[in-house]
Amino acid sequence: MAQHDPVTLVARGLSVDRGGHNVLHNATITITPDARMAVVGPNGVGKSTLLLALAGHIPIRSGTITAHPPSGRVGLLDQVQERSDTTTGRALVAARIGVADARAEFEAATRALAEPPVGTADDRGVSDAVADRYDVALTAWEAVGGFDFDHRLEAACLELGLETDHLDRPTVTLSGGQLAKLGLASIMISRFDITMLDEPTNNLDRHGLAVLERWVSRHDGAIVMVSHDRTFLERTITSVARVEANGFDAANGNVEVFTGGWQDYEEQIALARRRAEERFERYTTERDRLASLAQQKREWADRGASRVKKRPADNDRNRRMKELASADQQVGAAKAVSKRLERLETVDKPWQPWQLRFTIAETERGSSDVIVARDLVIERGGFRLGPVSFTINWGERVLIDGANGSGKTTLVGGLLGRLGPTSGSAVLGPSVVPGTVGQLRQAFLTDDSLLTVFGRHAELDPMETRSLLAKFGLDADAVARSAATLSPGQQTRAELAVFQARGVNLIVLDEPTNHLDMEAIEQLEQALADFNGTLLVITHDQRFREALRIDKLLELDDGGLVAQVAPAAGPNV
Repeated sequence: MAQHDPVTLVARGLSVDRGGHNVLHNATITITPDARMAVVGPNGVGKSTLLLALAGHIPIRSGTITAHPPSGRVGLLDQVQERSDTTTGRALVAARIGVADARAEFEAATRALAEPPVGTADDRGVSDAVADRYDVALTAWEAVGGFDFDHRLEAACLELGLETDHLDRPTVTLSGGQLAKLGLASIMISRFDITMLDEPTNNLDRHGLAVLERWVSRHDGAIVMVSHDRTFLERTITSVARVEANGFDAANGNVEVFTGGWQDYEEQIALARRRAEERFERYTTERDRLASLAQQKREWADRGASRVKKRPADNDRNRRMKELASADQQVGAAKAVSKRLERLETVDKPWQPWQLRFTIAETERGSSDVIVARDLVIERGGFRLGPVSFTINWGERVLIDGANGSGKTTLVGGLLGRLGPTSGSAVLGPSVVPGTVGQLRQAFLTDDSLLTVFGRHAELDPMETRSLLAKFGLDADAVARSAATLSPGQQTRAELAVFQARGVNLIVLDEPTNHLDMEAIEQLEQALADFNGTLLVITHDQRFREALRIDKLLELDDGGLVAQVAPAAGPNV
């Protein structure tokens, strides 16, 4: 990669509206050339919007975004990679990193150079405008690495264990893991000065996570990323930008930047909140003390004046005057205390972020054998899973593990009856009631409101639906919106809410921490810790795995079951 000047990106007073609502307001943030910045905050608060705005992909209502120098390249690799039957993996990557647009312009400029318009030629037969266009297009083509794009992409795929022939297949034929690796390959060969990554760790296996971590540590340029993988953030970032819906203060808007790594951030934000609570407590204590003292002085004055008025005339004029003077002194003291109260600097109550309170409704226990697989074989396209045989017993907490493309999601689909077996069988025991994150994903791809979609699947009336979704951070605006327009994190929250509406005794989770914010992940961990039924989970999130108290491992490799680890052989695998 050619050497270039370091690039700094500065946003001042940034305000952005989306869907008719102000998402970012008066935010100021600076991205330095060596930045490794995490963007965090609750689901739906505007993290992706911030990345889109900084990358210039959406309009801003007010404020400025300036690159220094102006030629700096800012790119965004977002979290949604749509499958298509007309777009190959190679074309998808070319579009994501700017190669496709640069190629189209370079080819157009080359054609114009070869065939200059009649009557506009200089002595060389080429107009200045055509020559300038070619020079600019050539520079852009070189900057994005267009000349060796295919070579670099294939090398990245080999490093990731993704067969290069997958690059020329339609993306609809790729598994979620293969698509995740393709997304990682696009990150590895991108040539932006400042790179925005939206949920780059989603669906990556341990090898992919290690490759991504290595790329982040070695990359020459700034990186800003939305991620909820706490272990990954602990190892990579040097600053945190936290986005909050209600903002931190009017002067600095609703984005606050903390310097230091992830642990530093957690300590800083805990300390800041503790200090804010202490300041507010001292303020309220002094405010209440002064208000009580002023009230007490006024009451003493009123009682003193009342006693003088009620006492019969007794010719003791001096005593009467003394008591009236004492009452006047109490009035004066009350006014003095009131002035002190007025001059007391007001301290606002620290803003308390919304917190998810999540529980799982459990049905009665099902049979002892929850899932029994016997010589199960499933074929999807060119992929074959099995034969595999195993039994999952009541109350077991089972992790399905393996590299991307090893067949984990295919196995879950077969166990739940969504994918028919080629041979063999998978049987759910009697009275087993499963609940699965991911089962409503297709249901959300509709113009129907969240209220309608959720009510239909949770079997609740509109009032009950609104009340339950509010507990999951989905307010009246989100409930009324088309389900398809919700962020992936909001959709996942809605799916989790189904567990609270309808009882289950088997929970199946396929990468549940994808898209969820930190607070929701922690609440999910607690809810699963309290759940007494059977748990079947796929996850590469190391912190989440440790919190689950896994007691059985089913490890897949290239469609085969290579290990079954019983509880005695090693929990928390």
